[in-house]
Parts: sequence; C-alpha cells; structure tokens
Amino acid sequence: MDSPEFIGAVLAQASDRSVVVAAPGRTGETLFQLRPAGTLFVDSMGDVCALALGIAMAARDIDVYAFETDGGILMNLSVLPTLGCRLPELGNLQVAIVDNRIYESSGGMPSRDCPLEWETLFSAFHLRAEVCCDLEATTSAITGRAGTQRPVLIGLVTNDDPVPAPGKTVDGVESSYLVEAELARLRGTGRRRPAEKS
Repeated sequence: MDSPEFIGAVLAQASDRSVVVAAPGRTGETLFQLRPAGTLFVDSMGDVCALALGIAMAARDIDVYAFETDGGILMNLSVLPTLGCRLPELGNLQVAIVDNRIYESSGGMPSRDCPLEWETLFSAFHLRAEVCCDLEATTSAITGRAGTQRPVLIGLVTNDDPVPAPGKTVDGVESSYLVEAELARLRGTGRRRPAEKS
C-alpha cells in the first residue's frame, strides 16, 4: 500500500460535512490532489494532531480528519496526553498516521532506529491504534468500529516513486483562511471579520 492508497481509503469515509488537516510533504501533496477544498495544509512537522483536535473540539458537528506522518507524531509526542484525554469524548475526529518509516521530504533518513510498537505507544495514553499494512486492513479498521471510539489508524506505506514536486498552490496561512470559511459555511455561521483599525 502506498500513501495515496491509504489516504484515499480513509478519505472514502469522509462526509460532505468534514474538514481535513494535512501534514507537509507527500501527505500534503497527496491530499491537495485528492481533496484541496476544506483542507488545512500545515507547514510544520508535528502540529497536525494538535490543530485537528482543536478544530474537532470547537466544531463537534463537523468531522475532522487528521493526516499526520510518523516523523511528525514522533516530533511532537507531547500531544498524546491531551489526545488520550480528549479523543474518547469526540466522535468527530479521525487520526490517521502515514508511516513510511523515513523523513522522506528531507532526504530519506530513517524516522527511527529501533522498532516502534504503535499499539503500545498509544495504549499508554488509553488510545487504540490499528496498524494497517494493506487496503483490506485499512477498510476493516474503519468499518469495524461501529459504536466504538475511532482508532488511530497507522498506515504502513511504501512509496516506490520519488517525492512529487511541490504542486500545492496554497500554503498553511492561506489554507487556514479557506478552512475557516468552509467551517463557517458548514455550520451556517458568519465568517470572522478582521478587526477594524481606528
């Protein structure tokens, strides 16, 4: 399974009332191809889960999909206690980690030098993780959770093609305004207006 296949399988469950938070690199580029509207493209590693959690808590009537990478989550493990505390009460947040085991965009160095037991890491914070090594496992993890807390999905991916050239036409700042406008549209509220200077 490659990154687009894993991301596409998770996105296939997304309703029209949803927004996405995307990690930088191949993950963001893939999401720009699959779903450019309603996606917050984060420009820094490790911030996806925190941003998605904040959106999900503030807009509980909107589904939020967080696409983080293994390198990003390992760079910000400090989000796990809050995620462990809040995720069980949120029925609207799906966290998906794209694990290619390397820092792909910065040259392909390994993201870790030892085995990582994702299930054990997340269980330390009372979260359930489902490791998905193929599309069948991904679909099973998504559809097999009826009436239970959404598991953190870990997609073990292998990308045989080179990192795609940057193709996104929006950055994190611009996409934040677009996602804010999308949230206002979905919720039927007015858009935030800039402060007037006197």
